Amino acid sequence: QGARGRSYQQVFEQGLEARIQRRATKRQLWLAGLVYAPVAVDRAGQMKVDGWVYGGPDTQAALLPYHGAGQRVLLGRDPEDFTAAAIAFDEDGHLICEGIEHVVRGAYRNAEGARRAARNRQAAAKDAAKAQASNDYMADIDFAEALADLPELAPVAPVAPAKVVGGRFGGPTRDRAPDDGPRMNSVPEEFLRNMDRALAGKTGSGG
Repeated sequence: QGARGRSYQQVFEQGLEARIQRRATKRQLWLAGLVYAPVAVDRAGQMKVDGWVYGGPDTQAALLPYHGAGQRVLLGRDPEDFTAAAIAFDEDGHLICEGIEHVVRGAYRNAEGARRAARNRQAAAKDAAKAQASNDYMADIDFAEALADLPELAPVAPVAPAKVVGGRFGGPTRDRAPDDGPRMNSVPEEFLRNMDRALAGKTGSGG
């Protein structure tokens, strides 16, 4: 209904014609292209990031109020050239100062160099680990040769197991008296005489 017979493309183009077009300025594009990092300001009014130190005499007075008390400033740098002047904002996004020159150079001139160096370090660490694993590995044939070089050891007689005493309950374990030899299963003669008299008495009494 709102199109009133017009196509979607026509409605879109007419809407763009009525809209106020705004284009980013050169400075806005420059600010948007910087890389930002929260950093601390030291007592000399300088900031350190990635091995670079920023902050000379011209910006020291502006940066010193942000030293200490856990404060951080947002430092913006050109990712394609870390030697270019930097810019700093406070925690609320207000501009502190710009044109901050570097006083100490880092190892890498731009962000791409730092990324490439990080990738190279990771690759070197992996290669070093693989090389170490290869050096620690012994092939089967080398292992067999190493075993063949070992001196032959004399066979060792097995050690007799220690005497194990079974569990006993109701009293302490005592050593048994030494055995003097086989025992004779003999019946005392007095027992036999008493048995004969008892049997004779029963027989005589008709028992």
